[in-house]
Amino acid sequence: MVIAVMVMLTILIVSVTTSLRMANRDNKRVTDIKQIQSGLEMYYRDYGLYPTSLSVGSPIIGDGRTYLNTIPSNPVPNNDGTCANNANYAYTSDANRTSYHIDFCLGARTADVGPGNNDAVPGDIITCIPDCYMSCNYGLTGTTANNGSDGCGATCANAVSLCPTNYSCSYNHCMAN
Repeated sequence: MVIAVMVMLTILIVSVTTSLRMANRDNKRVTDIKQIQSGLEMYYRDYGLYPTSLSVGSPIIGDGRTYLNTIPSNPVPNNDGTCANNANYAYTSDANRTSYHIDFCLGARTADVGPGNNDAVPGDIITCIPDCYMSCNYGLTGTTANNGSDGCGATCANAVSLCPTNYSCSYNHCMAN
């Protein structure tokens, strides 16, 4: 009986530890992406263009000014949840360098960013939150109507035009402040 209890406790501890580690990696991914976006926006403000490319471990610099000391790498293991085994965040700028995409994947929903593949673009993260919890009609900028989109290609039945008190619209979903 004692051995059975010890085995059960060991299984429980390993399971909880694994989940916590994945959640920590996902939190780091979201933080990394927001740091990269911040550096890119400062660069864009000064030059009117985004960098052509980014390299993990390298800074975002221009004319001797540092906008981000080091481009972070995707924490490993990076195949959490349904994510493929991708080495790093994938940055691409458009042909005229006035926009960009950073593709990244989360193992589970992290704050207001959904699980699976996500796309960071200037001033926003395009994400899928399939639970449709209070999808709002205006996105992060307050100008783009989403008509109740869940970000996954479906329409939410519980879309609202304005989020309730103590909530704000973030990534097309009403999130508690």
